[in-house]
Amino acid sequence: MSTHAATRAEQDTERLALVPASSTAVGLPATTGEQDSSRRRFWFWGRRRKAAQDGLDSLSASTLHAELRAIDDELDASLRNIAALEVGEREALERRDKLALDVAWQGREIETQKIAELERRREAVYRSLRRRVEPEIEAWRRRAEQTVAGWRQEDQAHLERMEQAVREVETLAWSLLNREERRARERQELLEQGDELLGVAGPVAVSRPEIDWSVPDISVRDITVRLESVLELLHQPALGLLAGGN
Repeated sequence: MSTHAATRAEQDTERLALVPASSTAVGLPATTGEQDSSRRRFWFWGRRRKAAQDGLDSLSASTLHAELRAIDDELDASLRNIAALEVGEREALERRDKLALDVAWQGREIETQKIAELERRREAVYRSLRRRVEPEIEAWRRRAEQTVAGWRQEDQAHLERMEQAVREVETLAWSLLNREERRARERQELLEQGDELLGVAGPVAVSRPEIDWSVPDISVRDITVRLESVLELLHQPALGLLAGGN
């Protein structure tokens, strides 16, 4: 391996990426010491991730969102690194460079483990967000259901009051319509009662009081106009009665 390739590999070790150069061997020197160093680096990286994961529930929602973005960035970087390592493998195979091929395979293994750890981390962040949001969503659901239940009760109460009012209007209208016949009977009863009283008086001279039996005419025009206005309101699509078949 050339000095230039070794230098590039050493610089890329920190990111665990192997970027092949067209004129040099690809990969890191596959010495036992550097392999152990890479494994220790990944182990410490995993420990830091686990320590951070243990405190997820103490983070704010905005911090968790930022963590998800950071994880996605690291995943993208790892995927790019694997793509570069695959290029390095092909070039190493073409050159029959076993050293570079071993290093590329080792790099792919490390990146694959890192991706698995990142995905576990992302799932942990998702779970933490769900634990943070689900109680609030559940509280919101209860409030919404209570509000809708109130709407239903309100609609039912309004319909019952309207029906009661309509029944009262019907009763009053029938009373007005039949008033002449009823009043004629009542007038006749009063006249008969007056005749009985005059008969009781006998020889005592008692004159029949003069009664003005006339009743002024009434007009229901204003009421009719208002009822027509109410009917027009009841036929508005926004009221929902037509759609409901009521």
